[in-house]
Amino acid sequence: NGEVYRFCERNACPYCKLFFFEMTPSLFNNSNPDGMCQDCEGIGKKHIVDPAKIINRPELSLLDGASQWFGELRNVKPSGNWIWVINIELEDLYDNDLEKPWNELPDIFKKQALYGTGDKVLKWSFDKKTRGRAIGFERPAQGAVNLIKRLIQQTTSPESRNSLLRFTSEENCLTCNGEKLSPEARFVMVYNKRFPELTRMTIAEILMWLSELEK
Repeated sequence: NGEVYRFCERNACPYCKLFFFEMTPSLFNNSNPDGMCQDCEGIGKKHIVDPAKIINRPELSLLDGASQWFGELRNVKPSGNWIWVINIELEDLYDNDLEKPWNELPDIFKKQALYGTGDKVLKWSFDKKTRGRAIGFERPAQGAVNLIKRLIQQTTSPESRNSLLRFTSEENCLTCNGEKLSPEARFVMVYNKRFPELTRMTIAEILMWLSELEK
């Protein structure tokens, strides 16, 4: 009736130009680069830095060890340790009292200690007695969450990585929703069932599904 239909000889969409791999077994293997979700590398889960594990004793003050990441700050001597500087400088900036329990500190203090100060620059200086001169810093605070995330990505030491993973929780990958596979594999359908749905079925359910295919 004069209507035009377009067909493509290749695994590609002629409209949006998306290209798809050939449907080989490797496409459905989450351990293979062709089939794995690129975001979680086929694991299905990701380690997310968890603020509740950074501030693991919020009923205490930061000085007395509210955070296993920051440690006990009460007896720490002034130094160039930026992890320590963040809290001292934020205390001065917002006129807070670090003697207070973490739970009682203002939300803006807690947010910036965990997620950084953005463009706001913190200034810090201290006297290095061994050399008799003052040392200073001027830079935004990255925040504990962002710092831990960066260190996990950069470290090549299994021991350091395991130590940092103490501050994370495991969650389903948001890209593949825990299904481990690339979009090309996850949305292949057979008889109205996606491939990941089939892999989650019990043997009895698969048998029932196969019996329906025969019809």
